[in-house]
Amino acid sequence: MSEKVSEIITRKMRELKIKGVDIQQQLGVSSGLVSQWRSGRQKPSGDHIFGLARILHLDPQVLRGNEATGKSLGAVDLSERIPLNKLPVISFVQAGEWREIIDAFAPGDADEWIYTSARVSNSSFGLRVVNDSMQNPYGGLSIPEGAIVIVDPEIQPVNGSIVVARLEDSVESTLKKLVIDGDKRYLKPLNPDYPIMPIEQECTIVGVVRKVEIDVLI
Repeated sequence: MSEKVSEIITRKMRELKIKGVDIQQQLGVSSGLVSQWRSGRQKPSGDHIFGLARILHLDPQVLRGNEATGKSLGAVDLSERIPLNKLPVISFVQAGEWREIIDAFAPGDADEWIYTSARVSNSSFGLRVVNDSMQNPYGGLSIPEGAIVIVDPEIQPVNGSIVVARLEDSVESTLKKLVIDGDKRYLKPLNPDYPIMPIEQECTIVGVVRKVEIDVLI
């Protein structure tokens, strides 16, 4: 007997050690909806199918209740199924200078491009995470090394935002959680093995992370 969609979701979450709160935060959905997907009271639909498929490393057809196509997720042409934004995946050095170079940035300037269903401005970009400073070993929000974050420079950061920031004395940007405590500001990693960085000098917030993607590159 073939697995039900709810059973597949539960099994993959267990295999990949993904918690319900991780799916909530990455897809921007409620805990109740994730519970309904896992219990079978409701199936994923619309954009949620593709987002959930990326997180669970599944062919989207499986989450539709169809037979698996045998294709890897990376081989599935998502561009014809839902409206997607095509964004360049840039380096941390480029991110630090993004406002200066964006107007001159054209197809072919990036080695990688990514499709995302995130609703972002035209100046947005993808950024590949290069270390485990944002990987939370205790559950909750976690951004693993190798993931791609979708960054929107037009979003105003607030306390608790995941941001890409560049300090005055650095040529590279950094990915951290922005913490505002009165007149103090800090850049906080999600991994407690890394130190919190007080912002004691000029700091440019390059953009706010809108979504975390599992590789869907072109």
